[in-house]
Amino acid sequence: MQRSSYIEDISPRLHIYPSREADQLKQEVLTNHDRRALEAIGRLLLEELDLTSVVPVLVLRGGLMLWEPCREPAGTRPTGIIVPKRDQHEQSPSIAYASLPCVPQAHYLLLDVLIASGRTMDTCLSEIYQRFPDNRIDVAAPFVSSYGRNYLLSRFPSSHIHCIWHAEQIDRQGWMVGPGFDIGDYTLGWTGNYAVWSAEGTAHA
Repeated sequence: MQRSSYIEDISPRLHIYPSREADQLKQEVLTNHDRRALEAIGRLLLEELDLTSVVPVLVLRGGLMLWEPCREPAGTRPTGIIVPKRDQHEQSPSIAYASLPCVPQAHYLLLDVLIASGRTMDTCLSEIYQRFPDNRIDVAAPFVSSYGRNYLLSRFPSSHIHCIWHAEQIDRQGWMVGPGFDIGDYTLGWTGNYAVWSAEGTAHA
């Protein structure tokens, strides 16, 4: 994974917030799988943003890790959730469920822990833009891969990305190199099997 956070002039729509504290916490996440360290990383990123001027939208499952860090500065502002679904990691996801506050002229901010291939965030952004074509929709995630970053910046020319690490690497399957765990499983505190179902049917993962 990217060893340290640093500024790089790539695009005016890419906002990087380097943090030595976050770099140290990242090592705790990788070596000890410290869940509190991951939440603290999210807090460091969100403290850099003006959450009082946006409508946060949690991208589940990983985005749940950012709920408490988001709720503290955002207070009682309305918050949305969006739930991507896919049967296999290599597939492009669909949206299983979404609930977004309809706030006039809202600036929406999608929150997730990481952007790897960018497919999940692509699906979420596309879905929201279909319903709110005149609104600004940005993305915030502490970990962003080079591939996912470039992909989203090219696909959504009016969206901005906020992150701490912007040059993470992914493997051929689109997994981020380094963590060794699924971020959704990590967020929910369980690495065993899940029973997953939707209106389309039931699957066991």
